[in-house]
Amino acid sequence: MMTWAVHRNSIAPDDLKVTLSLTESSWKLALERADRKLKVDWGTYGFHFETELPHYRHQVQWPDLQSPSQAVQAIAFFEQQLGVTFLRKVFLQGSLSQAITDRARLAQWLGLTPDDFN
Repeated sequence: MMTWAVHRNSIAPDDLKVTLSLTESSWKLALERADRKLKVDWGTYGFHFETELPHYRHQVQWPDLQSPSQAVQAIAFFEQQLGVTFLRKVFLQGSLSQAITDRARLAQWLGLTPDDFN
């Protein structure tokens, strides 16, 4: 799993987290608020949207994502539309961490440096 997140002790209720999860047979890009008042995800099983806040429902045009290769562009879209900047951090777990042999190439695709990997 690759996750871009912030340290838990500094999270405010309206802070956002983006998670890209990849397995051999499925993928999911999720955007959610720390207070759970927004949860949006795209992936193998379609698009899902939940919110209690009208701003996210009426003022944001959510992109149509068809593959995980669109994740970087989607994150840039989130930053622009929502007026946020995400801290970049990647956590590789499970079989994916062994399968990725070229971390420099992955870092370049994500717009990161290899130092951003845990």
